[in-house]
Formats: sequence, structure tokens, C-alpha cells
Amino acid sequence: MSPRTVPTGFEDFCQSFKHWRIFTLLGWHRVKGNYKRTVLGDFWVTLSLAIRIITIGVVFSFIFESSRADYIPHLALGFIFFGLITANINFSCKIWVQAAGIIKQLPIPLHTHLLQLYWQNLILLGHNLVILPGIWWYAKISPDWYMCWALLGILIVQLNVSWMSLLVAVVCARYRDLAQIITNLMQISYFLTPIMWTPDKILGKARLRISWINWDGSNWRWKETYLELLDLNPFYHLIEIVRAPLLLKPVQDHHWIISLAMMVIGWLLALIVFQKARPKIVYWL
Repeated sequence: MSPRTVPTGFEDFCQSFKHWRIFTLLGWHRVKGNYKRTVLGDFWVTLSLAIRIITIGVVFSFIFESSRADYIPHLALGFIFFGLITANINFSCKIWVQAAGIIKQLPIPLHTHLLQLYWQNLILLGHNLVILPGIWWYAKISPDWYMCWALLGILIVQLNVSWMSLLVAVVCARYRDLAQIITNLMQISYFLTPIMWTPDKILGKARLRISWINWDGSNWRWKETYLELLDLNPFYHLIEIVRAPLLLKPVQDHHWIISLAMMVIGWLLALIVFQKARPKIVYWL
């Protein structure tokens, strides 16, 4: 294969969307395959998730001395959307390695395999969202148009997860051992993100003091401010822009700003890395 026949990273990225029939068909095929010789198929995952939510919700509501009507919906939506993030990032670690045979034989853009993964996980997200009416009924929340903000939140979450997955796929194709490290980091992130606990348990208690010298016009004076350590967790902002609207709670502006900033900067970084690595990836597999 001559260098001219290998598309650049940007060309691969753009061409992958032209193959939308391929990645949607493969995604549906993977999901349909889970229904063979089974009654519930992927709804077994939803059922297991519901049981885990009820069990942990009841126990931890006593531990944290929280109202179950407030805590269980918070926990449920945290589980659902952090699961979406985790599934995309973890599976992207080996997405190209597992598809090495196809990649070496068929001229399909590499990014197509990631699009298939995103589509498949969005379908599974739809399975898990079946429990939403039950959550609203238990929390006595009536559906409102304000919840439509969650659709924008899901879009921003998926766009952020997509650049993270692209970076992870490139790095793990080159260094296979990083897949286990990233999986462990996602497990740690689960505990550092307010899913099983609520943000009010840590806000105002875990802060970073930042000091600097400021000229006030006559003298130099020390000034200081505090940065919440929780705000350094990117997954916290991504979860909040989806969870809060679905619970009819206001979303603080900084969650939107940070999520959008991550999306723009992250995609620039991911495309630059993919552009440089694309000609070499097939030789790493």
C-alpha cells in the first residue's frame, strides 16, 4: 500500500460519515445479536440496572440520611449516563485491535468503527431510559418542556465522549497496555463523580485555595479565591447537564460552559492526533 492510498486523519473522519449505512447496520446487528435465544435481550441489562438502583438507593439513602425520593432518581440517572460514557471509552480501547482483520482487508475509514460503537451504545441507552417513567413516578415529577434541555445535554455528552474515545482508540492501538490503565481510571472516576453521592456532600469542603498578588492602584495586595475540586472532574459537568433537566432542576451556567469548552478543545486535540497517527495505525494492529 503506497502512502498516497492511505487517507489522512481528517479525510478518514469525513469519509466515515458517508458510510452511515455500514455503521448503523453493524450497530443494529450487534444489538439484534444479543436477542438471539433470549427473551429480554439487552433489557436484561436494564433489569439488572433497575435492581441495582433500588438496592443501592435504599441502602445508601439511609447511610447519607437522604430522602429516597430525591436520592434514588439522582442515583439512577447518574448510573445511566455514566454507563454511556464508560461503555464508549472502555470499548474504544480495543475497537481497532478487535477489528484488525476487517481494517486490513477492506478500505473502510477507521472512524467508521467508532461511529458503530457510538450508535450501538445510543441504542442501549434507549433501553435503559425505559426506567425513566418509573423514576418520575417515584419522585412525583411531572414531565415538562424544560426536560428537552436534556436532549441538548445528551448531544454535548456524546460529542465529548466521541473525542475522548477517538484519542483513547489511537493511543491504545499503539500501546496495548494502556487499555487496562484506562479501564481502571474509569472505575476510579466512577467514585470521584457524584453518582452514588450528591454534590452537596463535598461542595465547600474540598477546595483548592489560589493566591496571587494584585495591584489595587496604590499598593500590592495578596488576593485569594477558592476552586472547588469537584469542578476539576469533567464527568461531573457532563452528567449534570443531562441529569438536572430530567429532574426539573436548574443547570448552573458553568456546567454548560465547561462542557462546551471541553468539546471544542477536545475535538481540536483529537483531530490533530488522529491526523498524525492515521497513516501508522494499520501497522500497529
